[in-house]
Amino acid sequence: MLTFPEFAFFESSGQRLGSGADFAALRVLFRLWVHRDAYTTGRWRKIANMPISKELSQSVPRFKQYSSGQLARYQDEAESPATPDECKGLESAAVWEPIQVEERIQDVRDGRTNRIVEALLQRAGIPA
Repeated sequence: MLTFPEFAFFESSGQRLGSGADFAALRVLFRLWVHRDAYTTGRWRKIANMPISKELSQSVPRFKQYSSGQLARYQDEAESPATPDECKGLESAAVWEPIQVEERIQDVRDGRTNRIVEALLQRAGIPA
């Protein structure tokens, strides 16, 4: 967990990680906002408590899509209008349910695209 409600998810290459693991050496798969149920219900177990790296403490831009279809780039509580091309490669400014994140992690492991990511990008007209 980074700054609430953001989590970073790492490529662990199937190795079991525990307390003291060198997370800084692992590749970040994605950073998402996650619903608090992931950790308040005990669904996700805390395995370590360590300082957040400088890189992970920096905010990242995300995209938002309004019901009108308009897109915006969102970062540090500020937003500006954006085109689909300007949103390419960004995560959605959406809060994910734990089960959705778990599915996405499994999709990465299995080399599949994630249905939720694909739906968000397709709806917004953002190139994959």
